[in-house]
Amino acid sequence: MTRYLICAAGVSLVFACAVQAQESKIAVSVLAISPQTSDSETGGTRRDVAWGAGLEVKTSSRFSLAGQYSSQRTVVTHWVTNQNGQFFATTHRASLHPIDITGRYRLGENARWRPYAGVGVRVVDLHVETPPVPFMVAQTSNGWHVEPEVNVGVSYAMHPRVGLEFDAKYALADPHDTGLDKFRGSAGVSFHF
Repeated sequence: MTRYLICAAGVSLVFACAVQAQESKIAVSVLAISPQTSDSETGGTRRDVAWGAGLEVKTSSRFSLAGQYSSQRTVVTHWVTNQNGQFFATTHRASLHPIDITGRYRLGENARWRPYAGVGVRVVDLHVETPPVPFMVAQTSNGWHVEPEVNVGVSYAMHPRVGLEFDAKYALADPHDTGLDKFRGSAGVSFHF
């Protein structure tokens, strides 16, 4: 997987540098999202990081629309009932694929460091089945969860066509149904076209 990301980044860099020098309207990003470390008595230490891709389209010199897709592993807790109607919690690891859509306002126009702030939504398609538990009735969680969020970050232009992105998002609603954290940070490389 790492080889493919490096190859894709290299091809994108060559393509980006070959594009004529004009104001960039589109940026494509490769991101590492919310790195986490968790400890377990039986499993040792586990390090998880979500990977994502982003697309930003400038509508003017200060405003843009951004979308971000990621694949994030998480622990999901479900309440299940046994045959007597008693409730029990069961937890398991799951992969979620949140989509963040935000409108951004950028400060400064031609600076190397360009901070931004925005608002948007986090959309998660949650389809998770509880693992089989003896004498329990399995339940399934379905549906789209839409949560409002605020977004702040900064872009650093290393080259007119290549930059670094540092981004933070905070969900305004309680995302406990999705298994995602309220706060998600990311860092990555962006290619401007």
